[in-house]
Amino acid sequence: MHRVSAGRMETFLAVARLGSIRRAAAQLHVTEAAVSAAVAHVEKQLGAKLITRSGRGIALTEAGRVYAEYCRGILGLMKEAHAAVRQAEAGRLRIGVVATAGESVVLRPLASFRHRYPDVELSLSIQPRDVLFLELQHHETDLVIAAAREGLGITLIHSDAVGEHLESGALHTIDVPGTPLDRAWHAVTTPTPTPATRLFLAHLIDPLETGTDAFHATIGP
Repeated sequence: MHRVSAGRMETFLAVARLGSIRRAAAQLHVTEAAVSAAVAHVEKQLGAKLITRSGRGIALTEAGRVYAEYCRGILGLMKEAHAAVRQAEAGRLRIGVVATAGESVVLRPLASFRHRYPDVELSLSIQPRDVLFLELQHHETDLVIAAAREGLGITLIHSDAVGEHLESGALHTIDVPGTPLDRAWHAVTTPTPTPATRLFLAHLIDPLETGTDAFHATIGP
């Protein structure tokens, strides 16, 4: 059976992401020859051409694009597996949020969670919605939560994002038929959340710990 190590998959993903052997080598702190050798080894093991020259850099072949998607999922699952066997209170939790949620929804619950469980390794990334669900699909994040202020006029925006600006008078609401809309925030994870993820979800729905910021527990598809 032909096998490709996790290290070579990481190297290939760096090349795929950066579009350059040289940049991948610089990021990984290895020589360009080592990166080229790693990619060549993967291609030999798979019996497929994964990259091709494109101008001054490289581009993925169709086989390379397919393999890169599998590599992301495999490596994400490996990291998730390591986190899954650690105790919840000393685990790792990677949260991805859209910008509005990052500014106004999860900060207080996250702060109280950190105070309650200081040994959990937390990371928070703010990304567009489509990127967040792609990262969740590849097991690269554990949980995802889904410009009138600049003087551009009228907009429809979640009230959680503009509460302080309404209180200060910087923004004003306009009564429009059909509004306000009842749009809920959702915390979404994989079918097999890690212990630290389950711990945060329990904290997030606990009104004694998070007060009015508490989410309501529901079972979704």
